[in-house]
Amino acid sequence: VAIGRVDGELDGRPGAFYLQHSGILRGEGTLAVQIIPDSGTGDLVGLTGELNIIIAPGGAHSYKFTYEIAVQAG
Repeated sequence: VAIGRVDGELDGRPGAFYLQHSGILRGEGTLAVQIIPDSGTGDLVGLTGELNIIIAPGGAHSYKFTYEIAVQAG
């Protein structure tokens, strides 16, 4: 298990959020990378989603980041 902070912009919205990585490195292994609920700051408040790491034959890596940003009432 690991936690990482991401600072920057997402679709032009500045802020930060935390990702939680958890996995098992036995057999085929598993890895889940989730946005920690309620961790978004700035214009990323309400951010939810996950990051998938895709490993192609030969070892090349690519990433698919799926997310939503809830509209905040104000």
